[in-house]
Amino acid sequence: MTLKLYFAPGACSFVPHALLESAGAPFEPVMVKLHKGEQKEPAFTAINPRAQVPVLVDGDEAITQIAAIVQYLDAKFPEQQFLPRDALARTRVLETLAWMNNTVHPTFTHVFMPFKFAESPEAQAELKSFNAKSYAALLGEIEAMARKAADAGRPFWAATASGRSMPMP
Repeated sequence: MTLKLYFAPGACSFVPHALLESAGAPFEPVMVKLHKGEQKEPAFTAINPRAQVPVLVDGDEAITQIAAIVQYLDAKFPEQQFLPRDALARTRVLETLAWMNNTVHPTFTHVFMPFKFAESPEAQAELKSFNAKSYAALLGEIEAMARKAADAGRPFWAATASGRSMPMP
């Protein structure tokens, strides 16, 4: 059976989408229009009751959450070497990926889509203002990681054996 990736533009589903493309794996991309609420429709919640993307379906199995999907794709396509084989290096990549997914991305969402978190224009403005400051600090952290990697003579986004890039702390 062909893999199926449920994704949404602007969501963190970009990472597994890029990995599948670069692996040359046959897969069916299925766009979920978040702005139309398709993630809340019964057809989608039957696949992921949490109503979130990305979701990778492989046969009868639905895999959610970016870190889990990346690890699954790394195991499914070991020749691609999506993740480092060294235990500590692999852990550091996953640590950075999880931080970007559970901290950076949600803060970005609060800045650019405050309507998802508050009804009143005043509350939305406050959320946007507060999170813009937090987001600036997070971007500073990413910049510091990139600077540290450059100072050490290595890329921040390390190329894998197949030419893909993964974040390296």
